[in-house]
Amino acid sequence: MSGDVYMDEILSGSNVATNLFGGFYEIGKSYDIRTKARVAEAYLSAKAIILARGKGGEPNISNIASDCQVGWDYVHKVRLELLCHGRILTPEEIRRNSNAPRGPGAQTLSSYDKFVILQLCIEEPSRSLSGYREWLYRYTGTNVSTSTIRRLLKHGFLYSANLVKPNLVPYDKFKPDNVEKAIEYMTMLKCLDFRRVVFGDEKLLKGQELFDRKARINPVTGERPKQVVDSDFRMTHSITAFTSLTDEIPVWYRIHEGNNDADQFARDIERAIAHGFIKEYDVLVLDNAAYHRGKENAAVFVLFLPARAPEWNPVELVWNTLVQRLRCVNLAELRSRYKNNAAAHAASEILDGMTHKTVVKFYKKCYHILGDRL
Repeated sequence: MSGDVYMDEILSGSNVATNLFGGFYEIGKSYDIRTKARVAEAYLSAKAIILARGKGGEPNISNIASDCQVGWDYVHKVRLELLCHGRILTPEEIRRNSNAPRGPGAQTLSSYDKFVILQLCIEEPSRSLSGYREWLYRYTGTNVSTSTIRRLLKHGFLYSANLVKPNLVPYDKFKPDNVEKAIEYMTMLKCLDFRRVVFGDEKLLKGQELFDRKARINPVTGERPKQVVDSDFRMTHSITAFTSLTDEIPVWYRIHEGNNDADQFARDIERAIAHGFIKEYDVLVLDNAAYHRGKENAAVFVLFLPARAPEWNPVELVWNTLVQRLRCVNLAELRSRYKNNAAAHAASEILDGMTHKTVVKFYKKCYHILGDRL
């Protein structure tokens, strides 16, 4: 009889179980004080090694749990006791002090706890859930599970605090000259009729963007899925787009092969004027790209965005929506209708589907500070 089978027979029908690292524990009961002391010694030894090397950081909790054959959560519990009390607590001390931590979820969150978590989120939005749990205990003595904090962040405030990619803000955005130009720009914009303000921008569209989507690994074989792509998936197109609050065509665009330049962009402006999308006395708002300044056009008054201010251009939200929707296109259906330049055709259909209501939302998101003027 093998050792594993023999051990299974011993454990069958008993109140003893094994954890992930092969250690034994009695279901419903905590480890004894000797086990807690052994875990504390292992943690402090690992911490001392890190400090001796002149490095910051914390010991690897999983390695300590494996060496001591206890669960990860138990090591974290011992770590919190060492952090908060400078030593481990005996079961009698924990029972006498009902406010002491007794494991994840032992206490509910008060209004003050929620306020502390909110401040922690504002202070460091990339903080891990275990970081919230640790600092909450440091500030208030409340010890809850990470799932409790996750639920609070998701459902406990006006908006769900989901993990998203942050908006990267260049440091020189707040240079005095840039701030002064931003104020001038916003002051001028307040004097304009938003129905006569047209925003423009351009984007490189690569064929491979159509296939830039995640797929699940085969749960049976573990194989990474293969995606059959069109032969032109490396083809590059350029899109020039203009947005307006007009009801007829909220987004005017043109897609062509290759990259954009000053001559091409100037011709696209002329085409938009010829099609009646940009009208006389309209104000065209562009960023400070070199080819936006490369050609003069007496038919249009151009207002340039302040430096480092793409968040004031609704066309950027058009591009964001375009990329998201490209990842949801039914590839099989698209291939059945188009043999070549599939990405360009898909982008065209998505831009054609942009509604006036959607573009108004983009304008309001970029210029919510202007209130009811939109």
